[in-house]
Formats: sequence, C-alpha cells, structure tokens
Amino acid sequence: MIEYMSSRKMIVCVTTLIVMCILVILLESILTDDPIKPLPHKLRGSEDIKADESLQELLRNSTEYCWVFEPYVVKEDCVKCSKYEMKNSSICIDGYKQLIHCEKTGDVWVHCQLNMVKHFWMFEICMLSIAALGALVIKYRIRIIEERASVRYRGPNHFEA
Repeated sequence: MIEYMSSRKMIVCVTTLIVMCILVILLESILTDDPIKPLPHKLRGSEDIKADESLQELLRNSTEYCWVFEPYVVKEDCVKCSKYEMKNSSICIDGYKQLIHCEKTGDVWVHCQLNMVKHFWMFEICMLSIAALGALVIKYRIRIIEERASVRYRGPNHFEA
C-alpha cells in the first residue's frame, strides 16, 4: 500500500506519525505520577494520608521531605553521587542527588532521577540529523546516476555538434 502513495502523501503521513508520537510522550509525562513527588491533588485531599495523620505529621516535621509540603526552588541540578554516598546515603538511590531550597527549611539534598527528556531530545536531534544527511547523500547519488544515464543515452559526443 505504501508503494502506491506519492512522496508528498508519504511525507505527510510520516510527519503526522512523528507529531503523534511526540504528543503521546508529552501527554504521558504530564499525566503520570512521579514516584519521588506525587501530584499535589493526591497528597492534599487523599483519604489515605488523612487517615494516617501520624505519617503526615512525621513528613511535615522532617527536613528531608520539606519539598512535599513547602514551596521549593531547585538550586543545583541532578549530580552524580560519590561511591561513598551511594553506599551510605538514602538520598542516592539511583546514584543522583539534587540540591533544593525549601521556603521554610532551607537547603536540602534530595533524590532525583536524571532528566531523561533532555537525553530524548538529544537522541531525536541526532537521528534527524543523520536522516537529513542520508537524504542529501541519496539525492546527490541519484543526480550522478541520472547524469551518467543521460550521457549513455545521448552518447558521449552529443554536446560537440
């Protein structure tokens, strides 16, 4: 079926599929909960946390979890933990930590996951660059083959007359 489509229709179809994939990825990242920081509506109005007020009070009094209940600003992006921190610290679960500044508590190191969105877009840019380079090489090669074919068809002395 695809071989019967014109090149314009194929480009439109492929572009539509790429846009749909990007939209699905963005929508998924928006709608899924982060295990490190749940969505605010799941924390504040949830019956589970209301039922267990002792856990909620423990989290509020802990400086380690200030980011759950206080506004915060990221002071330092995710950095790799040292080997010592990975063995002895509960913050370095996946090997990365992040410095945040909670409004009331102050500076706190918290667990973070490396920003995979940045890596995804870098991968996409690399793949699109390779695809564009491949398309240019193919166009150049087709032009050379067509010139050689036209010379053979007309004959080598066609332009000398």
